Amino acid sequence: MAQVVIAGCGYVGNALAGMLLEEGHDVFGIRRDASALADGIRAIEGNVADPRSLGPSPTRVEYAVFAVGADECSDRAYRTA
Repeated sequence: MAQVVIAGCGYVGNALAGMLLEEGHDVFGIRRDASALADGIRAIEGNVADPRSLGPSPTRVEYAVFAVGADECSDRAYRTA
């Protein structure tokens, strides 16, 4: 069982987390609104663009996935993401 952190648990991140959970992995999801995480995902609430806003992180991370989307369709938003 691996410990996985997914930054950006929107549509894609939640789907990946579900597959990983089915395989028995321990999954943490970073999202601004942790209430929107799928069942079984351990929440790290905060904004990846502001690392100081992030909640406590797991003590061990074996895999990290960056699946953050932009807030809007602009160059600035994509650079921030």
